[in-house]
Order: sequence, then C-alpha cells, then structure tokens
Amino acid sequence: MKIADCRIDDEHRQVKADEKLSSVRNMYCHILVVVEGRKPVGIVTNNDLVRSIKSEADYERLKFRDIMTSPVVTVSLEDDLEKAADLMFKKGFMSLPVVDNKGDFVGLVTYFDYLGKIADRIKEKAKKSK
Repeated sequence: MKIADCRIDDEHRQVKADEKLSSVRNMYCHILVVVEGRKPVGIVTNNDLVRSIKSEADYERLKFRDIMTSPVVTVSLEDDLEKAADLMFKKGFMSLPVVDNKGDFVGLVTYFDYLGKIADRIKEKAKKSK
C-alpha cells in the first residue's frame, strides 16, 4: 500500500525556519515540521522545545532554525507504507513528514497509520474466514 492511499495527517504543524519559538507558545504538538518555502528542512519535537527553553527570553530569542534537527528524514507519497513504518521503527520515530513529487511538504504519516492498516487487514481476513 502506498502512503498516498493512507489518511495523511494534513492538520500538521509546520513552522518557518526563521519563525520565533513564541509563535507556538500556546500550542501543544508532538512534532513541528520546519519549512523553507514548502520544503521541509528540519523537525522540532516537544522534547526539543523543552530542552531549548531555559528562560522566558528564549521564546523571543530562539528561532526554529536554532533548535531543529536537520536534515529531516522524509518519505514520499509514492513510498510504501511498510517502508515508512520500517524506517520509523529503525530510527525510533513515531511519525515522518511526507513530501510530494516536487519535494513539498504535504503532511505527516504516523506509526499508528501503519498499525491501523494492519488491523484493517486482520479484520478483513477474519470476515472472509467466517
């Protein structure tokens, strides 16, 4: 199954590399995708934010470029979901940014997407065996 056939999280949180951390101060998310234009250039996790913010001033002083992990690991809409799940497992990631054929960020695929597809297959096989 291709990633394009899955429900890709398009409620993704993306931020610009030169944006200040204060822009997400009241937002809770597990991962932010840092973009330049529409291209993903890094990621910031909630753990990165916690580690980086030592004082109130850091919200205004630091930009996402300062704390992002780069280069970012991405998958394409045309990649197999199983390949993405294997990559997440090997790297210890819970989600990966998805890019289109131009390399533009389109959303996130999560490990739960993969688990959901496995559950769907099991249910389908169970129905057929009745």
